[in-house]
Amino acid sequence: MEQKNANTDISSLEELCNELHRIFDSDSVNVDYVHHLMSSYKSNIDDWKIFAKFDRHRYTRNLVDAGNGKFNLMIVCWGEGQGSSIHDHADSHCFMKVINCELKIGRAHV
Repeated sequence: MEQKNANTDISSLEELCNELHRIFDSDSVNVDYVHHLMSSYKSNIDDWKIFAKFDRHRYTRNLVDAGNGKFNLMIVCWGEGQGSSIHDHADSHCFMKVINCELKIGRAHV
């Protein structure tokens, strides 16, 4: 599958969704390219503010795009001091991008 130029920035959430649909249409996905796409998306609050729903008691997972059965794109919102329990993403990849504020990630060592 042909990829966009590796130096190309993704300038909108719609463009990111379209490109994710295109690359996840294949049976083989280049994980490094997905990482590049997520990294190159230039956050614009006007793109994602309608998906950013907060709850003062817990973090929220807000669906942006259900993908094509091979991925989900979500806006995850944590309030100050909130977190999630230790978990994994068995047999799948998880890509994260901080689009507003900062995130502290810890890894559990078993």
